[in-house]
This record gives sequence, structure tokens and C-alpha cells, in this order.
Amino acid sequence: MTAADSNREPNPIGQEVMVPPTGEIIPLDGPSDQLAEAVFRMKELEDELVRVRRTVSLELTRRLDMENLRTANAGSWKVSVAAPAKDWDADQIAGVLDELVEENRITPGAMDRVLKLERKLDRRELTKMLKTLREEDAARLNECSSPSRRLRSVKVEEGPSQ
Repeated sequence: MTAADSNREPNPIGQEVMVPPTGEIIPLDGPSDQLAEAVFRMKELEDELVRVRRTVSLELTRRLDMENLRTANAGSWKVSVAAPAKDWDADQIAGVLDELVEENRITPGAMDRVLKLERKLDRRELTKMLKTLREEDAARLNECSSPSRRLRSVKVEEGPSQ
């Protein structure tokens, strides 16, 4: 199955899905309010699973840290945790690297390899720009796009009762 196939909407007539942890059967041809409720409940379940997984993972990390291990066997399981990471302040690093370049302790090339400038598309700014450009210029930019292969998200919130 390709990414494009997984992004296609299913034909729900007569189909149903089972929610794995609960075993609940959801008919895809059922009323939209039932499907919306199912998505809402599954999101709640996902959130709870994420919270519990994080708690259990932190405990495993604590135990391996106490033993000064990154990998351990726990019964028939192999448990691995990443080494502790550091968060770096890029602006502060840039200042120190500038000083080191000025002091001839490192080269400008070395600094450039540490601090990479990345191009990142700001979709909001692009959308604003497309609205202000001449039609032919906007068309040139639009040629740079293609249909997204990402699955579209669905958000379900509890609304007013009817």
C-alpha cells in the first residue's frame, strides 16, 4: 500500500472497525455523531496511553540511570534508553563562537559547521505573499507545490447537547 492509497477515503458501506484496546466495534456507515464520538473517545484513550507510557518510561530510565546503564535485559525484554541530552542556547553559542573566531582559536568554517542556517518554509507568510503578488508571479510559486501526501487531521470536541 502506498502513502497515496492510505490517504484515500475508505468506502464505508458495510465496513466496521474494531478499536484494539477496547474491542468496541464501530460501523463506518453509522451516523456521523457516533463516528465523532468514537474519534473523541479514541483521542482521550490515546492521551491516557501516552501519559501512562511516559510515566513507565521515566521509571525505566531512572532504574537504568541508577545502574549507570544505557541497555539492560529485563526478563525476556531488552531495554535501551538514550543518553542524557543537553539543551543548547544557539544565540549564546554563536556569541562564544564569534569570540573564538576573533581569537583565531577556530576558523569561520568551523563555526559555520556548528551553526547551520536552515531554510524553513513559513506557510502563513507564503499564503499572505501569494495574495499580494501579481497573478503570473503567484503562479510561478504555485508551480512549486504538489498535493500533500499527509493524512488530513480530524478534530472532534464535545459540543452542546441537542
